[in-house]
Amino acid sequence: NTGILPHTSTDAAPHLFNLMDYPNPANNRLQLSLNTGTSGRLHIKIYSIRGHLVESREIYLSAPGSHKLTIPVNHLAAGMYIIHGRIGDKMLTKKWTYLP
Repeated sequence: NTGILPHTSTDAAPHLFNLMDYPNPANNRLQLSLNTGTSGRLHIKIYSIRGHLVESREIYLSAPGSHKLTIPVNHLAAGMYIIHGRIGDKMLTKKWTYLP
């Protein structure tokens, strides 16, 4: 064993996890578009810029591929937030602005 891992193209990566938020800034609802290379439990958490958890969702994705999720956010105050997404061992964090 050489300890060298075989090259894998990102186009064929089996565990792709990509998260897009729109519109950004958002008003009344946050729409997430994501692409996963695996099925499983998707955990979405939204934190205030001060680190307080303000929203949490858990959704089971039965198949890999493209998915869309809409989260009502009209209960949040205007400001900057952090979206944290996790499926399996893949995680993403993004900044997001809410302007009601």
